[in-house]
Amino acid sequence: MTLRELLQISIEEEYTGLKSLIMFLVFEKKVLSLDSADTELDLYFQANNHERMKQLLTAYQKDTGIKHKLSGFLAETDQGEVTVVAVNEREARKLLQKNRCELHQITMLSGETIMEARNRQGVVTIRANLNTFISKYDRATII
Repeated sequence: MTLRELLQISIEEEYTGLKSLIMFLVFEKKVLSLDSADTELDLYFQANNHERMKQLLTAYQKDTGIKHKLSGFLAETDQGEVTVVAVNEREARKLLQKNRCELHQITMLSGETIMEARNRQGVVTIRANLNTFISKYDRATII
């Protein structure tokens, strides 16, 4: 498979990290081309390159405005059930820990999960799917 094909898949499937890596190596550093074989990426996935590549890709994503897709997680905590918006489960867990929530269980939610927002009196004010709720956030948060 070529990097061109892999880039197309990463865009369609919203694999932000893979898309960023290919774009960084092809367009920014110009060390590979879109016609290169996907096996050429193996070097960049080696353990000894992990930290440096993470730093480079984070800076590249910031410079180019590439953002990771947020997902929704249902967390059962000592304070009850909460919904967490985060890039991945690890980020969701860290956010809960930072907010002093003792986590019992966490589950990734489907983007089609129906969510409800209630006012202080408990009256439903908004009812929409999770993707609609997530689109309002640009970083990890507990909702």
